[in-house]
Amino acid sequence: MRIVGTRDRSELEFDSARALLRALAWHPRDTTGTLPHPRGVFRGTQAYFDAMDAKRALEQARLINTTA
Repeated sequence: MRIVGTRDRSELEFDSARALLRALAWHPRDTTGTLPHPRGVFRGTQAYFDAMDAKRALEQARLINTTA
């Protein structure tokens, strides 16, 4: 790996304790304002899955717009 500049901007964390702390600090920010994906196995046509995705996207947009 080549470092350009004076700072090492590597995102790889080789110390497992520090990596866990970074992950725990990042996780709450990642999931705020998102809806959980429905659990289970689904079978259906492509149109069914497209409608399911569109409904989830609409609900997600409503959630984001109410919190913003």
